[in-house]
Amino acid sequence: MNRLKTDPFLGGICLVLLAAWLWPEIGAKEGILRTGMLTKFAIGTIFLIQGLSLNGKHLQEGFSCGKVHLFTQGWIFAGWPIMTWLILQAFPIKFSTDLHTGILFLAVLPTTISTAVVYTEKAGGNPATTLFNVTLANFLGILVVPLSMMLFQANLEKSLPLDTWAFFQKIILLLALPFAIGQTMRKMGFLLMDEHKLVSRNLCQGLILFILWAAFSNSFEQRVFSREEIVQLPQLCGFIVLLTIIVRVLVPATYRITGMHAEHLPSAFFCSTEKTLAAGLPMATALFGSENPALAILILPVLIYHPLQLFLDGAIASGWSQTGEKETY
Repeated sequence: MNRLKTDPFLGGICLVLLAAWLWPEIGAKEGILRTGMLTKFAIGTIFLIQGLSLNGKHLQEGFSCGKVHLFTQGWIFAGWPIMTWLILQAFPIKFSTDLHTGILFLAVLPTTISTAVVYTEKAGGNPATTLFNVTLANFLGILVVPLSMMLFQANLEKSLPLDTWAFFQKIILLLALPFAIGQTMRKMGFLLMDEHKLVSRNLCQGLILFILWAAFSNSFEQRVFSREEIVQLPQLCGFIVLLTIIVRVLVPATYRITGMHAEHLPSAFFCSTEKTLAAGLPMATALFGSENPALAILILPVLIYHPLQLFLDGAIASGWSQTGEKETY
């Protein structure tokens, strides 16, 4: 809860959205800064930093809890999408195509990195298990997210028919290649990001804010927020709140059914319930196109979910740390 109150990144999100609304002509694709190419550079830089930061040794050292890892990865990449799709079918409001796609995109994202580890430690869980799962999920996410969106037949690139080869070229160049370069540099002994974690974190957050500003500037400039999306915004917030609560009930319930040790419940819980904005926003920009006028609508579910998870999971972690009874949640 304290994290939500003091996190300057959340304030930065509000400021860039306000700036995009007031002066969209500056950050739009045809605006003064011509942000299309700069956005692609920002995406590549973020995944280069991720490659430099993620320690592959966590994967080598973390195979001792195989059932926990299988449970967690299953929830991240299978449980979430299936649950979300089913709730969408039963939900009385039918969202616009872009909002529907954005909700499914939220569902297939990998977990957060820093907050999942912080909350696990705070709740008295096993941070080593969390480190393994967040590392594996973010490795897998580079491939699983675009494949999942293709499976959901999302309207990529302005609803044009998808050129599969061009699509994967873009994913390789903007996501996989920078990440692989970062991992290679790390294996060669370039550990600068380990020594300056705060700098790399702030740089990534600054780049994310730039991508966010450019996306919303372009959408506001081209007036893509139709009356339908504006009217559906309260329903979207309600849907995300519903999704947030349901997943936080189902994850511990299904974990208890497996009979696995309670020590790993906080790790499985926070890795399974949280979704990354840090990797999600650049992924969305790469998948849907930085010049797609509907990009701001497509990422709205992720933006709504982000502060909700910070608030709720912070409260849950605090509760666990005070009671020390992980079995009760």
